[in-house]
Amino acid sequence: MRDFEKTRLVPAMMLLCVFMALLKPDLVAEGKANIVHLPDYPAENAMVDTLRVGFFRELNPDMSFWGREYPGYSEFYSRGDDDSIKILEGHPEMKYKLWMQENKKNKEKTPLLLLLPGTAVAYNGESVIALAQIFYEKGFSVASISNPLNWEFMESASSVDIPGFATQDAADVYNALQILVSHLKKEYPDRISTLVLAGYSLGAMHALIISDIDGREKKIGFSRFVAINPPVDLMYSMKNIDRFYEKWRQWPQGKIQHNMNEAADVYIRIIEGGITPAYKLGITQDEAEFIIGYAFRLQLSEAIFSIYRRGKDMGNIKVQKKLAKDKLYREIRRYSYRDYVNDFLMKYYSEKLGRPLTIEEINENSGLRAIGDSLSKNPDIRIFHNMDDFVASDGDREWLSENIGDRVTFFDHGGHLGNLYLPEVQKRITDSVIDLVYPEPKEGKKVDIKEEKQKE
Repeated sequence: MRDFEKTRLVPAMMLLCVFMALLKPDLVAEGKANIVHLPDYPAENAMVDTLRVGFFRELNPDMSFWGREYPGYSEFYSRGDDDSIKILEGHPEMKYKLWMQENKKNKEKTPLLLLLPGTAVAYNGESVIALAQIFYEKGFSVASISNPLNWEFMESASSVDIPGFATQDAADVYNALQILVSHLKKEYPDRISTLVLAGYSLGAMHALIISDIDGREKKIGFSRFVAINPPVDLMYSMKNIDRFYEKWRQWPQGKIQHNMNEAADVYIRIIEGGITPAYKLGITQDEAEFIIGYAFRLQLSEAIFSIYRRGKDMGNIKVQKKLAKDKLYREIRRYSYRDYVNDFLMKYYSEKLGRPLTIEEINENSGLRAIGDSLSKNPDIRIFHNMDDFVASDGDREWLSENIGDRVTFFDHGGHLGNLYLPEVQKRITDSVIDLVYPEPKEGKKVDIKEEKQKE
C-alpha cells in the first residue's frame, strides 16, 4: 500500500512543482521584474517576518552605558549634523539630519542622497539612521527629513492642515527638498556631485511621485530614485493595517491581555538584542498582526494630536485637553486609518475644493497607478519590494512588474521591510546607485570599486 502511494505521490509532486513555477509567469518572464531568493532567510510568515525590521539598526552601535541608555547617542549618529531651515513663512524651521562625506581624497565631489522615511517617522528615527549609514559607507553624503505625517514636518513644511493625500504631501516634500538642496549646495559648493532620492514604505511612494514631479518641473534634477517597499494603492494597505489592529477583538476575553503582552515582549526583545536574527521569533501570526496594526495606529494618533494641537481638527475632537487629558488621548486613539480618511481628509479636501470628494477619487489620484505612464518611462527608477509585503496586493506586484519591468526587484521573503537587515538585500539596494559614486570612465579600463574604497 505504501509503495503504491509513493508511485502516485512522486508524479503528483512533480506536477505541483511545475504548477508552482507557473503561478506568476508575468513576474519572471524576460524583461519583467527580477526575483531574488533568500535561501538563508528564516521565513515564518509575512506578518511575523515584518517584525524582523527591528533587527535593522545601526551597524556597530555604541554599546557603552550612554549608547545603551540613549540609542540615538552613537558614533554614526553623532557624526551627522542636526540642523534646521525655513521652508514656509509663519512656520517653525524644518529639522533635518546631514552626514557629509569628508572627501579627504583630493576633495572630490560625492553624490548627495536625500532620504524620506516611512509613515510618521522623524528625520532621526532608528531606521533612518540605519539606512543612512548603509549609503554613507558606500560613499554617499546623506540628508534626511521627517515624513509628512510626522508632527515636525506637519508644523514646519506642510502647506495643508490635514496631511495624508499622497500627491499633495509629495508636492510639499518636493518644495522642502528644493529649498534644502539649494541651501546645501551653497554651504558645500565643491562637495556635491549628483542627487539621489531614496525612501522606504510611505516615503518610497512619495519618492516615486516626486520622480514624476521632478520630471515635469525639473527644479531639482535627481539622477536616481530608489523606492523600498512602497505601497501602490494606499487604501489597500490602510485596510490591512486597520484589520491587523482589530485582531485582538477575535481573541477570547481571558487571552487578550496575555496575547498583547506576548507580542509586545517579542518585539521589545528584538529591538534590545534579546533575539538574534538566525532564530524563529516564537510569535503567532495573529499576535504579529496586532503589533503591526498597533504600531501604525500609534503613529496615526500622534499625527491627529498634532492636528488637534494646532486647532485644525475641524471639530472632530470634542474633548478639551485641559479638562480631560486621558479622555482626549482615548478619543484620538479610536480613529482608524479609514476613520481618518473619512472624518479628516475627505472633509478637509471637500471644503478646499468646494465640492464633495469621494474616497475613490482620493485613492485614484494618490496611488502609483495615477502616474503609471511616467514611472514606466523613467529609466532612473529602482524599486525594491517583497513578494509577501502586506502593503501591496498580488495585483499591485503584477502591475509593478508589467509597468516598471526589470527596474523592480522582488525578494521572496521579508514581509514589510523585514529583510532590510540582511547584507544581501542591502547590497542589492546600494548596487543600484553605486555607479553614481564610482562612475565608469568613458575610455580605458573600468574602475575597480573595491580597489577605490581601499585607497580611501
